[in-house]
Order: sequence, then C-alpha cells, then structure tokens
Amino acid sequence: MSLLEDKNAVYLFTAYGVFIGGMLTYALFLWWRRRSLEREAALLEEIEREQRSTDVKAPRQVASGRQTN
Repeated sequence: MSLLEDKNAVYLFTAYGVFIGGMLTYALFLWWRRRSLEREAALLEEIEREQRSTDVKAPRQVASGRQTN
C-alpha cells in the first residue's frame, strides 16, 4: 500500500501544510518587523541629528536674559 492510497494521508499532508505555512507566516512577520524597526531607527537617528544641529546653532541664554554665543 502506498502513502497516497492511505485514507489518513490527507490529514498528514494537511498537517504538514499547516505547519509549514505557519512557519513561513512567522518568518514573514519577523522580516516585516525587522524592516519596520530599521526604518524607525533611521528616523530616530535623523531626528537626533536635527536636534543636535539646532542645539548647536541656538544661542544660549544667561540668567540675566542676555544672549551669548
């Protein structure tokens, strides 16, 4: 008797399909989340660079209210 003639073969192949499909879905979501995190990290670095550049350019204020560079 071959595997395809067995009446439980349908369940076997269905279980393999569900398992492999679940693993592929999990891997897809891992890839998707990593890509999203890389975008967010790049955005945060850009914001930090902009803040540093504006902090350096902005004049400081002394307690008396006069501006110094």
